[in-house]
Amino acid sequence: MVLDDPVVTFHRTTYFLPAALCLFLLLVCSGLLPSPAHSASSPRSLYFQAESCYQSLRESPEKKKYRHNWLSCIRKFDAVYRADPDGPWAPAGLYMAGTLYAELYRHSYLSADLKEAVDTFQRIGKRFPRSAYRKKAQAALEKLGDTDSPSASRRTVAAPKTEKPRTDETSARDLYVRAEACSRDLKKSTRLQKYRDRWIRCIEGFEAVYRHDPSGPWAAAGLYMSAVLYEGLYQHSFRQSDADKALERFRRVADQYPKSRYRAKAESDASCASHAASSSLPA
Repeated sequence: MVLDDPVVTFHRTTYFLPAALCLFLLLVCSGLLPSPAHSASSPRSLYFQAESCYQSLRESPEKKKYRHNWLSCIRKFDAVYRADPDGPWAPAGLYMAGTLYAELYRHSYLSADLKEAVDTFQRIGKRFPRSAYRKKAQAALEKLGDTDSPSASRRTVAAPKTEKPRTDETSARDLYVRAEACSRDLKKSTRLQKYRDRWIRCIEGFEAVYRHDPSGPWAAAGLYMSAVLYEGLYQHSFRQSDADKALERFRRVADQYPKSRYRAKAESDASCASHAASSSLPA
């Protein structure tokens, strides 16, 4: 067997390599070939990565026992939406994030997980009314409405849009004042800021304002402040789920209350939160 002369092989390789590289770069720049970085972070690629995470979770009873495995897949589907909120893959990413929250609720029985599922499905109807996922999301909401729950609060969470404020209940303004007092006390005390339950208590206070009358004048303020507090909590907990909840709520304010004075604030904060979230995602 006759081997190539290594010197000749080297010169032949170095001669053709620049030409091949230039041709490849020309095709990429012209759009005939996707760049490797763009392809890896495209909504389509992100969706299949998230789908792979979901399949792995579904097939492993052991993984289902741990909450962080569920949240990891949820974040991946949410990243599909964040990559292009107006693109064709966005409603699919949101729908699957809601689906996973609904499934997580059947394991955790935490009302917070049920609420996340409901809110996510409702966003699809508002954000993508012409998408095929709107009907799927509506069907999922109806199914969640039939969920057996041992407490009345879970039923309230399942259908917050149907609730109407009653004159014999505390007003949304009073609820906001209470939540603001909670937040003010938390802000003043570095000791209280060390305890997660203190943050959650104030967050739930502002979310109660929103749930009390989602179409009322105080709803946008309550939802916005719940996002601000989740962002503040993230600075102490460094939990990605807290950052995700802040971002999700900022976007809901902008989507649901376009005429509110909180829209501009929410859009600005969402942009900053989105950048921080994308920077913290694993490559």
